[in-house]
Amino acid sequence: MHPHPCLRPVHHSAAGRRTAEMCRHSSKHVEIVSKSLNLERVGNVASINFLAVIVAAIVNMVVGAIWFTVFRKTFLDNVGKSEEELGSPTRGYIWSAVASLVMAYVLARFVDYAGAATVGAGISTGLWAGIGFIATAGLSAAVLENRSTKLYILNTAYHLVSLAIMGAILAVWS
Repeated sequence: MHPHPCLRPVHHSAAGRRTAEMCRHSSKHVEIVSKSLNLERVGNVASINFLAVIVAAIVNMVVGAIWFTVFRKTFLDNVGKSEEELGSPTRGYIWSAVASLVMAYVLARFVDYAGAATVGAGISTGLWAGIGFIATAGLSAAVLENRSTKLYILNTAYHLVSLAIMGAILAVWS
């Protein structure tokens, strides 16, 4: 197997000069593609505002508290349990806080990668992430677990609203 022409030693013949020119031309294409895809930012933790991530996570928790207070009866009816059966919410709040931090950080990466720097762009990024990951995964789970459509809509709508707000915060505070 022959190595790629760009990896071979450059010969001073006409063919060697053409190969060297081709390799320089290919390198330019790789650079252009890399810049257009924003690849230099992938993995760049320094571009993430961690205070914004924490605030977005807290906002997610607040939206959840308001959402499920307003829709408590609908939630309980569709889960099929009473408040007593659900027990203490402390464990749920702790895991929700951890999940909110992870979600906010990942969304911050999406916002950064998308180059979203306005409220509208942040909302759009949050909504697309929610539709692409939350709504689809939730639908599969709801169907497989034979959960009610109302519960699926209630939970998915909460996440979409929350991700849109979080996206806006992360976009303007980056």
